Amino acid sequence: MAERTGLEPATPGVTGRYSNQLNYRSVRVITNGLWKALHPAE
Repeated sequence: MAERTGLEPATPGVTGRYSNQLNYRSVRVITNGLWKALHPAE
């Protein structure tokens, strides 16, 4: 684990992008839920 590899610097970028995707999806799900709650007829 102590060895330096070329993959190390890429890890934060990958996890950052992944967490951003999760956050974006969560916001969309919450927004859809609020929209349906405010517009039950639709």
